[in-house]
Amino acid sequence: MRPYGEMKLVEITDTSDEFIAAAEKILSSSNRAEWLQKVDAFLENISWDKTWSQMSDLIDQVIERKRPTRALPLNGMSRRAGAAAITR
Repeated sequence: MRPYGEMKLVEITDTSDEFIAAAEKILSSSNRAEWLQKVDAFLENISWDKTWSQMSDLIDQVIERKRPTRALPLNGMSRRAGAAAITR
């Protein structure tokens, strides 16, 4: 939806009936040429490769945040040995 819906470059709908109504509205609009210029101006500055790259980066960031951290050994000891040394 961002930025396309916010910039009124596309119509966002929830149902098939709303989609049809939005398509009919766009196709019959007297401002259609102005809308097309706005859409073309926006799209000339982006590409699918750039969009995919940005999406892929965001996905990688989420995966990295969700990845469990690995416990590091305490001074060369295993975790169990470290816990035993602390409790003695």
